[in-house]
Amino acid sequence: MVRPALILSTAALSFSAAVLLPAAEPAAGWSKLPRLPAAVQEIYPAIGAGKIVVAGGFGKAKEGAKAPRIEDRCFLYDATRRTWKEGPKVPVKRHHLQLINRGDTVLAIGGYEFIDGKLWNMPSRVFTLAEDQATWTPGPDLPAARGEFAAGTIEGTVVVTAGRKMIGEKTGD
Repeated sequence: MVRPALILSTAALSFSAAVLLPAAEPAAGWSKLPRLPAAVQEIYPAIGAGKIVVAGGFGKAKEGAKAPRIEDRCFLYDATRRTWKEGPKVPVKRHHLQLINRGDTVLAIGGYEFIDGKLWNMPSRVFTLAEDQATWTPGPDLPAARGEFAAGTIEGTVVVTAGRKMIGEKTGD
């Protein structure tokens, strides 16, 4: 039996693949979706209020930039209309931002922020996308900052497991 947290992680990976694969005929059981309005990577989507939600990530860097551009943009995919629209900006630009579904809301957890010239700062702040998908509000902070982890919900409880943590001023497993 597969635990619910693993099902959610697998679903997030499936949406990433469906959105980001190059143009090709989809294999059996897959559907090709319209492209995201912007090129982003290191994203971990979720479903909230019936829409696929993508937020944060690395955007296309400007020519000559020393670091990738970190996004605060959010995109919502409406499967009924087969269209993407831009949603509310995440309050802080973040890459490797883990989105998970909790009821009709989406939580934005962990990831990394660019602070003081460092690209890999792990925050503990969590944001919640409102059910109407118009705003992000602060959620309960993580007990400890984490990045690149697996997350999901079991009976309404958010579960965060594995991933990376801060060890001194460096990230570690």
